[in-house]
Amino acid sequence: MGTASASANVAKMGDKVTLTAVAKEGFKFDHWESKEAKISKDGKFTMPATKVTVKAVFKAERYNVWVNGEEFTGSNVNSGITCGQGTATYDPDTRTLTLNNATMKKINSTDLGGMEYGSSIYSESDLNIVVNGCNTINLDKDTSGDGIWTKGDLTISGNGNLNIVTEKNSSMGISNNKGKIDITMNGVLTIKTEYTCIFSKGNVTISGNSVID
Repeated sequence: MGTASASANVAKMGDKVTLTAVAKEGFKFDHWESKEAKISKDGKFTMPATKVTVKAVFKAERYNVWVNGEEFTGSNVNSGITCGQGTATYDPDTRTLTLNNATMKKINSTDLGGMEYGSSIYSESDLNIVVNGCNTINLDKDTSGDGIWTKGDLTISGNGNLNIVTEKNSSMGISNNKGKIDITMNGVLTIKTEYTCIFSKGNVTISGNSVID
């Protein structure tokens, strides 16, 4: 998660000590913990008469991207999320979600005014989805959620196929309430829903060799 160091390994009462925390990739420093000393936000304290034990607390980075009911954080962003026999990986630098033969049947849970709702792929901001192999989102009639829901621009590309099925009569295949949608797949995007296939507040563009069934 990270490392911590002090300006002095040995100090006497009244000495000023400065602490430094360095987080590993995918984590961020959160706060200091100590029962014996009062540590300021910038990691400084005055040595008391007793021995001092200090703990640096780190937290995993959150990227506000969920797939198959699991959130991408600093602790799993390198390994990816298992989706059936396939995987989903995420690059936070480019906001790219790559699906590799992924099967998704779960959603994240969001409270919408007392109603639980979610989606199998969810992003709080722009998202680039790259599709490899055969990928499926399958939400049954008891699952209140969309196949894909983003709150920013959405791009779907890649040479693979993506099949989206939502059986709930209020669920959408793809929903985007704050941006545009660009579909540039070389494979086939299939959407079967009881409500709306694609909803977007912005423009929807389908180009290249994309096939929408």
